[in-house]
Amino acid sequence: MPILKDSRKTTTLKLKSYEGAEVEMYTSLLVGEIENFDSNASPMSQALFMLPILIKSWNFTDENEQELPVNAENIKKLDVSALEEMTAVIEQNKFEAKKG
Repeated sequence: MPILKDSRKTTTLKLKSYEGAEVEMYTSLLVGEIENFDSNASPMSQALFMLPILIKSWNFTDENEQELPVNAENIKKLDVSALEEMTAVIEQNKFEAKKG
């Protein structure tokens, strides 16, 4: 019998816009994670919904070197180029999934 488990893969992205920044991202979403996804929302709203789910970990800290949680509030603090780098990973994985 097949075992139902989270078998998603991850990829690590070294952000060009932040020296030393690394983001580990899942390459896909689970059905339950997209239950409240709004396909009519703006691309920015969609990204702010999906990125906290897709980002498994990152190494961003605050001024006191306390690890920052991955959430929409902290993602909103990122430079737009970092957001573009992360959404490019999402788009690449969509393409690979369709191709495969």
